[in-house]
Amino acid sequence: MKKIIAICFSLILLLASFANSFAATEVFEVDKFTGEIIKSSTGYTTNTVALSGSCSYDVSSKTYIYSTSASELTNIKTNVYDGMITSDIVSVESEIAAQIIIYKEGKEVNSNLYSRITEPGVYVVRTVNDDKQVFTFTIVGDRSGLVYSYDVPGIFNISKATKDGQELNFVGRHVDMSEEGQYCVRYKCPATGVVEELNVYIDHTAPELVMYGVENGIARKAVSFGEIEQDSTLVVTRDDGEIIDYEEPIKIAGDYTAVYTDAAGNGNTYYFTVKVFLDGGAWVFVGLAAAVVILAVGYMIYCKKNMRTR
Repeated sequence: MKKIIAICFSLILLLASFANSFAATEVFEVDKFTGEIIKSSTGYTTNTVALSGSCSYDVSSKTYIYSTSASELTNIKTNVYDGMITSDIVSVESEIAAQIIIYKEGKEVNSNLYSRITEPGVYVVRTVNDDKQVFTFTIVGDRSGLVYSYDVPGIFNISKATKDGQELNFVGRHVDMSEEGQYCVRYKCPATGVVEELNVYIDHTAPELVMYGVENGIARKAVSFGEIEQDSTLVVTRDDGEIIDYEEPIKIAGDYTAVYTDAAGNGNTYYFTVKVFLDGGAWVFVGLAAAVVILAVGYMIYCKKNMRTR
């Protein structure tokens, strides 16, 4: 009997040691009512979850916090994680000490826009002091030609991907978006419970600009353009970059460039040259001038024949 009791006591101690070893790993739970993070070991709530060595997630403000140094004054707060593609408005906030610069496709973004970035494009956030890249993100509109695939950030797992409403096969965190169509990619972060979703129509077809009066890049009469697609832009410049009002027929001689971009960001560039020519009004002026000259010559001949010598 004593042996049986000793064996049971030993098993209890062994199980207790296993329980302690598992408890050494911190476990977090999300309060489904408040959304706060609860430490299972203490029962107390915490609003931040570490996602990487330099980034954590603040549950109360629903922001990602990037640390650029040991001081909290250099923290950067934003609503996007590194590598994310979004159609939402992006906000990037930092203390003065952070000294960050945001670039959009190589061009510096006005710092006044940091709290509300809406223009589609690829963005990079860098520190000023050590010129270190902190994170990147991409903004797309309802339609986009920027994206050909989406590698969902590593802290997320894809839960669903569809194209034109049909289930789409994906490999790991990679979604192929090379074909045109309406895509929906839903993904979740296990550590925070945050669910993100990207909805975008992928359009890779560049728009075609109809030009009247141009043949093989040369125009010997007024140039005008066909109907412009809704939400698209057309910028016409002459010679040294002077912007031209394309709604009026182009008549002035020179070398022109027309950049036509659709709502998805796809674009085409056209070059043409307008030669010196006479339009209808100019021909009328030439005709009147010729008539005046003819009348003048005729008058002179008449006067010469009818002149009397005294």
